[in-house]
Amino acid sequence: MLARKVKAFTLFELLVVMLISAILLGIVYYALQIANGRYISFTSETGRLLQLKTLIHTMQRDLEKADDVLAEGDHFRCSSQSTEVTYTIGSESIRRTVHGTEEIFPCKPDAYAYFFDGVAIKSGQGPINGIEFTFKMKGETLMFTLNRYGSFYDRFKKFGEVRMKN
Repeated sequence: MLARKVKAFTLFELLVVMLISAILLGIVYYALQIANGRYISFTSETGRLLQLKTLIHTMQRDLEKADDVLAEGDHFRCSSQSTEVTYTIGSESIRRTVHGTEEIFPCKPDAYAYFFDGVAIKSGQGPINGIEFTFKMKGETLMFTLNRYGSFYDRFKKFGEVRMKN
């Protein structure tokens, strides 16, 4: 019987293939770690921007619905006939309180200022119709200005016109 030579890979060839496969798997794993890190960073940043957008939208709505807006230091009140909303600006968050129910927005403003008819209120107390916030996110400064449409002067003027008609 004639011995047949079996064709197969040598042990050295198998070791070289395993080494190349391990290097490629390491590169793919590293690339996936980088992509996963960027995804987590992106989603957390998007979440913070969504919270900030929700806060700004809610504040603007409360300002527009309010009959009176009074600033008192680190908080301001939006009052109407049916409800009173209080915003407290803290070092790590902004709190919104309505009828004893508190909502916390984890948005930390770097600076804020109150305005009445475009003039900054130095004492931080009294009637206001505008607020300006500055937030920093990823090294960028985001500035938001919220205004009540129609000043107290306009309201008194309108009230006077209504009384004159009657």
